[in-house]
Amino acid sequence: MAGRAQGPRIGGLVAAVLAASVLVPFSGTLTTRPRGEGCVGDSTIPVVASVDKIGVIRRLAQRFTGPHGYEMDGRRVCMNVLNSQSGSTLLKLIEAWRRHSAPGAVDAPGPLDDYPLIWMPASSMWWVQLKERTDSCGAHVNAYQCEKNELGLSNTPPRSLARSPMVIAVRRSSRRSLDRFKTATITWKDLTDCGGAPCDPPLGKTNPNVSTIGLETALGMIWEAGDPKKGGAVKEIADMVRKPDARNPFPAETTALRGKVREGVRAMEKAFGHYGHTTVDLLCGLTRKSGDSAQAIVIEEQTVWLYNTGGPAKVGCPGAGTERRPDDPLVPIFLKHRSILSDHPFVLIDPTPRAHSAENKVAQAFQSHLLQPELQKEFQDLGFRVPDPAAHNRLALGARQIQDLYPDGYDAVYEEGTNDHLSDPPCVATEPAGNAGGNDAVGAGGNNGTIDCPRGFFDDVLTTWATELRKPVQTHVLVDYSGSMSDPVRETGARKIDIAMAGVEQMIAGFHDGDRVGVRVFATLHPELGRDWQDIIPLSDVTKSTLTDVQANFQRFVTMGFREGTRRTGLYNSIADTVTDMAGRCATGSASSVVVLTDGADSEQKTSTTKGSRKTGPTLDELVKKLGSPDRPCAVRVLIVAYGADIDSATANAMGRIADATSGHVYYATDPASLGTVLTDLIADF
Repeated sequence: MAGRAQGPRIGGLVAAVLAASVLVPFSGTLTTRPRGEGCVGDSTIPVVASVDKIGVIRRLAQRFTGPHGYEMDGRRVCMNVLNSQSGSTLLKLIEAWRRHSAPGAVDAPGPLDDYPLIWMPASSMWWVQLKERTDSCGAHVNAYQCEKNELGLSNTPPRSLARSPMVIAVRRSSRRSLDRFKTATITWKDLTDCGGAPCDPPLGKTNPNVSTIGLETALGMIWEAGDPKKGGAVKEIADMVRKPDARNPFPAETTALRGKVREGVRAMEKAFGHYGHTTVDLLCGLTRKSGDSAQAIVIEEQTVWLYNTGGPAKVGCPGAGTERRPDDPLVPIFLKHRSILSDHPFVLIDPTPRAHSAENKVAQAFQSHLLQPELQKEFQDLGFRVPDPAAHNRLALGARQIQDLYPDGYDAVYEEGTNDHLSDPPCVATEPAGNAGGNDAVGAGGNNGTIDCPRGFFDDVLTTWATELRKPVQTHVLVDYSGSMSDPVRETGARKIDIAMAGVEQMIAGFHDGDRVGVRVFATLHPELGRDWQDIIPLSDVTKSTLTDVQANFQRFVTMGFREGTRRTGLYNSIADTVTDMAGRCATGSASSVVVLTDGADSEQKTSTTKGSRKTGPTLDELVKKLGSPDRPCAVRVLIVAYGADIDSATANAMGRIADATSGHVYYATDPASLGTVLTDLIADF
């Protein structure tokens, strides 16, 4: 397969895990079974949509196919619509493409095997990245100019289904009590200025490697920290993030500005508590009003409308009950210089041999269906803006709906697509309705997105953010080493503990200067130690030798024999001790977390005996109470990877309670081969 483009340069922790892991292909979840949701036909089109619009896409897909499938060329075709973060889907698509590009591999996947036929990310920025990373053009040819794409991606920019700008969401009560929120617009600098100290409560945003809002936030911060008065955002951001070239050095003025940008963005990033898994997770935390929740979060305007009209239940918060209007609604605030619009494109992926199949024709018909005026109204009734930029990105809502979205009043100046508040995403060519295929599109800040966007622009942004700009990470990894972790994995023969440690090592490879990491294993230790865990490396600054130290110490540990074979698991004890250790070593401006990899339930909590209580460890209730105590000196989040297929409902419930007590999250890797995918999601949550 000569002439293929090189793979992506994805920065930091996500890159490290991706490089050494086999991500679960879409064939693991998107199948060729002739059954969709409420539909039985001859085949099923795999569809992946971003979380923010999954409900409306599923509803419209079911209506489009009906119970017996959409008929095309004598075949009845159903749809299976799943949701996934845009960046996570991008990584899976790239991995699937790499797998089929490897020497000796089949050139193309089966008709519906490894790729979704339809992808609806939140922004065309992800389409630009996918197209560049899977084409066969040279290093100086951008996504709009290269015709040699091996996923069948067209040069024509994908059509937008709806648009929604990035906003800062605060509770109305907070807006009225905090002076810096008493405004219609705000700069990133003012938002993150908490008197020279970390914001308390912190601000919340998502990770740019997997989240559209996270990527839009990174772009906005870099641009504002430079010179926002200049008109062309793409060129200015590109100069700030591209690697120096000895043959073409930066002018002294640009070098000085690059230093200013890095210092400015790093200061802004420290105001954020952590990088959330999804904007929904952040919103659920905000509305809980717990000690670890954010005082303001960066989300889409449309998500604000969902919350204000139905509360936590309408946006999908776990355990939220029934939908009801909140007593304390959210108020969206625009960025003064650039509130970037998510354009929610419809991307058709059609590798041979399915390019001319009945399924492909149905996918194209579905796109036309979604763009019909009566269907567009369903998007707009949910708070999305119209997809046609020529309509100035207007809100097609009634007066009551506008009041729902903007409870403190709405300024019509935000309707203007050409003002300083609303901006198309950089490197994305906009297409007026009815003019698909045009080449006169304008990117953010007035740059011609089809001509001036340098190849690898987003790679440079993500790499620079991950290695130089993001908030420092302080994390302690806690790995289960009870007897069951010594069991071999059927597919590979490798022990579960070895696969888990390989994943941990790849996580560590993505840390850099300024981060702190520790690794400890737990089971049931010798009585003289007085605890259930043992450090592989203590929590310490990351250095060039950190990874080799972990590898060497773990092998020495295995050789010594760490009660291998015991079936007891001191999970609660180990979590309690590790969180206490972390909380006692708070690092100002760092995101602190404990990452737990375990395949089973705790078996060392207090138990009743005829002689009283055997002192072994806390009960679940005691642990949850301790983790949720407001007296903790700093917020330490617990992120749990439930590893293996033996996690029962009681264990899953216990893990959920532990994670919820710290605004953390539980990730499930029921198939050991999926650990790479799970860790990719987890590290985006640091």
